[in-house]
Amino acid sequence: RLEDAPELVNFIVSLVQNPDTA
Repeated sequence: RLEDAPELVNFIVSLVQNPDTA
């Protein structure tokens, strides 16, 4: 469940917003 992994969600969001820094 996404609610159980906020850090993972934040990481994925950061990749979507900053694909060049992945």
